[in-house]
Amino acid sequence: MADKNLEDGDIEPAPKLIEVVFQNCIGQVDNWVEPYLRITVDRLRRAEKPYLKCLLIQVIANSLYYNPSLALGILHKLGVATEIFNLWFQMIQQVKKSGVRANFKREHDKKVCCLGLTSLLALPADQLPVDALGRVFRVTLELLAAYKEQVAEAAKVDEAEDDDDMDGFQSDDEDEGDGSDKEMGLDEEDGDDADNERLKRLAAQVIMQASDPSRFQNLTQTLEFQYQALANGVAQHADQRRVELEKEKMEKASVVSS
Repeated sequence: MADKNLEDGDIEPAPKLIEVVFQNCIGQVDNWVEPYLRITVDRLRRAEKPYLKCLLIQVIANSLYYNPSLALGILHKLGVATEIFNLWFQMIQQVKKSGVRANFKREHDKKVCCLGLTSLLALPADQLPVDALGRVFRVTLELLAAYKEQVAEAAKVDEAEDDDDMDGFQSDDEDEGDGSDKEMGLDEEDGDDADNERLKRLAAQVIMQASDPSRFQNLTQTLEFQYQALANGVAQHADQRRVELEKEKMEKASVVSS
């Protein structure tokens, strides 16, 4: 990624590989976090293609998920924390004239960003001051709500396809012609159901793991009405996921015992 002679499209696999490392090697690659963040930030400043900017931001999100305290400390050390978060939040909130989000379009993209941001919420006050906490919390709520809506919409589509095979074939054809993922330069999400389920579980767990519940209670009481509504919706979704996880654990335990 550091090679200035490479075009944006040529380095697309690199941030994807870094994502795999951060997600699957928790606690094992601490020494690589700073080098990865250095080249990611450097390339992000030079990137022109929106899809590559999204992938690079997701490297930062994955580093925060890997170790939020370490990654945030490195961003401050490099003097880029404010710059990176301003860009990240701007990209999350950017929409096209049609109202469709311009960036982080796939479920996977939203989930990775959610994992990074929710990991920050667990940091103590000396690492994430109240002003920064409020900003992160609001953006996270918006993203979690968008993710929840996208998952629900996808479930409706899947249900409709199950009811009518012919409609399902037509939908597949239409998906192939949909340029949303191609515009991002990303692969189709076929075959990563296990990864999607793992990320959904992690998102549901992390959002409930704040290190100081009273701090969040005070924050939610000062939220604008729209964010209070989002917070309630996300909390209900997290509670639902918690029940589902417990049910799945019981079912697995029952299978093992039998």
